[in-house]
Amino acid sequence: MKATNLITMIALIPLCLSCTQRSYLAEDDIQVLNQQTVGSNLWYDEAYELVNGIEHRITNPNLLRSVYEFYYPVVVVETPIFLGSVLEEKSILNGLLKPVGSSLDCKDSIRISFSFPAETYVIKPTLASLRETIVKATNGKNFSGKQSQRFMYRFKQIYSYKELNIAFGAKVAIGSFFHIEGKSDEVALSHNTAMYIDFGQTYFNVIMDFPEDGNIFKNEEVKRKFLGVNPVYINLINYGRKGIILVESDVDYSKLSLAVRAAFKAKVVDGELNLDVQHKEILSKANIVICIVGGFGDGQVATVRGFDAFEDYIINGGVYTNEVYGVPISFSGAYAKDNDLFVSTVEL
Repeated sequence: MKATNLITMIALIPLCLSCTQRSYLAEDDIQVLNQQTVGSNLWYDEAYELVNGIEHRITNPNLLRSVYEFYYPVVVVETPIFLGSVLEEKSILNGLLKPVGSSLDCKDSIRISFSFPAETYVIKPTLASLRETIVKATNGKNFSGKQSQRFMYRFKQIYSYKELNIAFGAKVAIGSFFHIEGKSDEVALSHNTAMYIDFGQTYFNVIMDFPEDGNIFKNEEVKRKFLGVNPVYINLINYGRKGIILVESDVDYSKLSLAVRAAFKAKVVDGELNLDVQHKEILSKANIVICIVGGFGDGQVATVRGFDAFEDYIINGGVYTNEVYGVPISFSGAYAKDNDLFVSTVEL
């Protein structure tokens, strides 16, 4: 695969939160909760999961809306993430990761566990300590190292580039990731039809216990010092690979979405792009830009063009071993003030 414009960042899976109706999407242990509010956009038009080559439709009907809430906003900076790190809430909402205080302000140790069979560990809340523990756990006798066969993809028609913020779960610099000149909320679509596809594979996750005394900081005095920035601490990280694809075409949406779905099924089920003439022609003429994170364990996001490049990544990039186990693709957080779940909001 020839990748251009390599961007180092960490991509997080955006999952929608619901207060009124719950729909559970079977992506490992992740629960997808859909909020219903009034607006002008649907969450996803279709959602599918491929497990061991078998496709399952997991689409959930949604009401129209313009406000979206997420458990997992996308982060588009080089700042590394680790369990127990504390961030400013506003910086996450803006697609950034700004630390709060220093390691001296937080607990000396946290207890963590893995989604695969492994013992629990007590570690320092630092990047180095987390990495050392992951290496130890993935080299344990209970780590199988088998390739994840669970692959989820969801897609949605869009009418402006700013709607791509929904896929990231935060207000981010859309233009830099998809080579769009000008502001994303002002530039018109370059083709009659546009859609994005959100896809990913989660290999495993690491989660930390809540602090025994309910305080991620050293003590109450330190916590009070930082409450003004509404600090959020990371309590779960998913490892794997993920990507967001922008597809633009002059054919109507029904034909384009059918071609995209056929391509995904062909890649995962057959191991190669086995499309009929019509679908292949539609995709070969479409303008496709993909932001992909993980799969080779290098922690980098590649921005690539064309469906051939995407096919190459899907076929060759799904390595899952104790040496190559993906990169952080998503995390969840909790508010330091009360340990409630952190939620990000995007309003179009």
